[in-house]
Amino acid sequence: MYPGATTKRAKARYVAKAKKSAKAKKGHKSATRAKRPNYWKRVKQELHLLICTDDPKYASLRKHLGKESKPTQIAIVTSIAGTIGAYIGVAAAVIGPFVTLGLMALLQVGHNAWCAAQT
Repeated sequence: MYPGATTKRAKARYVAKAKKSAKAKKGHKSATRAKRPNYWKRVKQELHLLICTDDPKYASLRKHLGKESKPTQIAIVTSIAGTIGAYIGVAAAVIGPFVTLGLMALLQVGHNAWCAAQT
């Protein structure tokens, strides 16, 4: 009732009701409270196993990623080099090696940072 109400009486009723509700909540405690698992922490642990270790749990996934990585790398480097080349007016073939080196450096730095932070 209080939100929007202007009378002192309405405000007093609203405050009394809020206090009563707060007291009721304080008195109510559950006997056992299950602790929820930290999902994000578990995801980070699994990513660490995949990226930073040679755990056999993810050996088949690493093998599959290794097979599929070559065509994907070519497509990514070609599209980035083509976009940059069109923007600065240079052929994509000239920029391709620089894009490859930049991406390799970025991935290596990211990999090292991730693995160092997770240990």
